[in-house]
Amino acid sequence: MIDQKEKRENADIKFRQMMLDRQDYEDWWRKLALQFAPNRGRFRVDELPAKKPLRYNSRARQIPDDFAAGMKSGLTSPSRPWFTLTLYDNGLAELENVKAWLTEVQDIMQGTMLRTNLYDQLYDVYKEQGIFGTGALLIEEDDEEIFHAQSLTVGSYAIGVDKRGHVNRFARQFRRTLRQLVEEFGEEKLPQELRYKLKEKPNNTRYELRNIIEPSEEFRQKDGTGGNFRYISYWWLAGYKEPEFLRVGGYHEFPVMVPRWRIINDDLYGREQPADTGYDDAITLQELELDERDAIKKGVRPPVLVPENLTQEDVRAYPGGITIYTPITGTEGIKPLYQVQFDHKSVGEKRLELTQHLEEIFFVNLFKMWSLDPRQNRTATEIQAREAEKMFMLGPLIERQMSELLEPMIARIFGIMDRAGKFPQPPEELSDREIKIEYMSILANIQKQASFVGIQQILSMAGIISELQAGTGQPPNILDKIDCDEVIDQLADMYVVPSGIVLGDDAVEERRAQREEAQQQAQAQQQGLAALQAGADAAPKLAGAGKDLAETPMPQGGTGLEALAGMMGSGGGLM
Repeated sequence: MIDQKEKRENADIKFRQMMLDRQDYEDWWRKLALQFAPNRGRFRVDELPAKKPLRYNSRARQIPDDFAAGMKSGLTSPSRPWFTLTLYDNGLAELENVKAWLTEVQDIMQGTMLRTNLYDQLYDVYKEQGIFGTGALLIEEDDEEIFHAQSLTVGSYAIGVDKRGHVNRFARQFRRTLRQLVEEFGEEKLPQELRYKLKEKPNNTRYELRNIIEPSEEFRQKDGTGGNFRYISYWWLAGYKEPEFLRVGGYHEFPVMVPRWRIINDDLYGREQPADTGYDDAITLQELELDERDAIKKGVRPPVLVPENLTQEDVRAYPGGITIYTPITGTEGIKPLYQVQFDHKSVGEKRLELTQHLEEIFFVNLFKMWSLDPRQNRTATEIQAREAEKMFMLGPLIERQMSELLEPMIARIFGIMDRAGKFPQPPEELSDREIKIEYMSILANIQKQASFVGIQQILSMAGIISELQAGTGQPPNILDKIDCDEVIDQLADMYVVPSGIVLGDDAVEERRAQREEAQQQAQAQQQGLAALQAGADAAPKLAGAGKDLAETPMPQGGTGLEALAGMMGSGGGLM
């Protein structure tokens, strides 16, 4: 078994390698931060936010905020449900008790999300992606709030991936004061040197703290048995060999979601994000703003030509100032060095064009369609018809958000809440069943509802064909191709209809069986009534026939009725 000293050496090696792999991206991230978010990005452990960030035209810094707000509203709006829980087994998922349990769990999860800081942090994750191509969201278990979320800015962490390209390693470094270290890890965990310093006068000296999270080798060797954590977390102080670790912990799920905009070949971090594409436009926008400001200043306070006998002290350049001087023959007074010829209109138009281009790159115009349009009842079909090309471009990116951010985030929160006992007892049918996550946010629904047009066309065409068959005397066999129950289920999923409105398959079968039984009972009752009525109608005829037999004399004596009674009493027949 590897001892703690060797584990520490391995952790240091992995940490340095992950930070080294990140260096190739850092220069570009700094340039993007300067243009779009000067206060974001921490590329040194002791780095602070920029005190005097470059600011000429503020729109380039506002657009990423609009982008983040649009992504949050479109994918994970706190004001409406944006995901639902179901099963991969569609038949089992349609059972009423299963649907009820999944819906209750979903409601509990979404209510808990609202009470935490999750949505605030998601906003920052989306903004980081739009600017730097990569975001990071850490979700830790919390005794008071069940879980706590933290968005991390680029440069403050490094990542590693497995052979499939999935992020499965995470490293970060930051500084903490001695008092903060004691609060977090306890005095007994600190190096002896630092414990001695606790007795001295407190100061603000900060110490570099490192953390790495990676798959647990022990878990994999034991095939997940023994109650081990799937991921292991090491904490240590840089520059101190003992103790090797301040803390060794673990996680059942990978606690960090690292969504990346787009991955090219073996890139670790996201590429081709909106800021990457719009970088040159942002620079040009700032240059035009600076040129126009310079032109306005020169128009108001131009460089001037001054007669030799007029010193700077004699010039009253402030508004209303009077300058007195003795003119020299053949010379003029103070005059501009040159006339500023600046086309403010053309510059304004170009600036507007660049701003609109940046908004398109960041999909802001698409996001505004459902937030700013005065018609409140606009359908997803209308949005898709007007912005089909943009939705086509955004589609793969939405799918990446689902696979790298939302799905692992929901799984992490579900695991935390399940271990905390926040869910009701599941039905027996769910034993060893994997839960499936489906998304019903605005953007997800726009994509799903694209198939509604196809369903609508199929149903319309089936109706036309059935009418043609009926018109030619044929049975409308084409309708046998339509599974009406499945149509309703598909439409309910597209339009996010609550589970209580569209019944599960078992509830539908039970209702249909009850209706069929009621119909059979009604039919049997109708048949009984018809038989009674027939008997009542036959009674007068039978009475008349009996009277005739009673009055009809027989050759051997007696009447026909007496003769008939005699035959039946003796066991004889009529033949």
